[in-house]
Amino acid sequence: MSALVVPALLGAVVSRNPRKRVLFLALAVIGLVEQDEEEQEHAARRQRRRLWWNAALNKRAPVLSKSIRAIRVRRFFGAASNYGRQLAIQNPMSPAMFYSFFRFSREDIPRLVRALRLPGEFYCPLTRIRCGGEEALLILLKRMSYANRWVDCEFIFGRVESWLEVVFYMILDHLYEFAYHICFTMDVPRLQRMAPVFAAAIHAKGAPLENCIGFIDGTFRHFCRPAKDGYNGIAQRMQFSGHKKEHGNNHQGIETPDGLIVEMHGPFEGRTNDKRMVADSQILNRLAHFFLATASMETRGMTMATRLCKPHTKVGNALAQSGAS
Repeated sequence: MSALVVPALLGAVVSRNPRKRVLFLALAVIGLVEQDEEEQEHAARRQRRRLWWNAALNKRAPVLSKSIRAIRVRRFFGAASNYGRQLAIQNPMSPAMFYSFFRFSREDIPRLVRALRLPGEFYCPLTRIRCGGEEALLILLKRMSYANRWVDCEFIFGRVESWLEVVFYMILDHLYEFAYHICFTMDVPRLQRMAPVFAAAIHAKGAPLENCIGFIDGTFRHFCRPAKDGYNGIAQRMQFSGHKKEHGNNHQGIETPDGLIVEMHGPFEGRTNDKRMVADSQILNRLAHFFLATASMETRGMTMATRLCKPHTKVGNALAQSGAS
């Protein structure tokens, strides 16, 4: 009957006979009622099918102790739970556990929200997902604290993988617009202001130099063997590190005593050593321009320069100290 709705309406419009017009309108009303009943029946059929499927999954799912449903609820580690102190489904989170999860203490979270200018709520119009600013920040911190999977974060935040991933990339987009320049340029004003503090902290730990402000080193990130040009292709030779005995890329970074990476250069080919990365990145020229009496400490792979010294070499340290001063 639902297929007769449109012809009946057309017949009611075209017909000049009042009786036929009433008949066509009655057929159209009956068709609309039938169509509504069919939609309701279809929705009920889908609901029954969904309930049957969930029941079948529950029968075949492994039975875990304390029931997995008891922990698959929404958790809030921000201000809603007093930063983990008031969790109804588990014991209150200790300060040490909170710090191990997020690498920041409870007192640091509101300060980070203000410093990073996070909004009160993140909203994705495509998926209609909403999340508070503090919770989004904690999801980012948990994800970046250590190598983990989204399924690991599910049992912490009580959310599905897709929800966590959308929130993670929303806050990443916000932070990129807010502080993208830090990834491409060295934060020279902050380094110039904190250079005496860094030098004093390193010297207080027993370093012979009194003007060392940071540590530069190369880091290797391996990946699978390139297979585009075969076993003896140019990609094999360029990306293979004879020192690491793996294929990958090299990066060069500078870390200050406060634990922040202030400079990251790369990627370089896997076979590139530390000496070549220093020359290509021109880091010594930039240090000479901004820091006239400072030094950076590095590994044996680096050559000694006016603002670069190698540790574990007494003569090299003495020469570097005299040259930097």
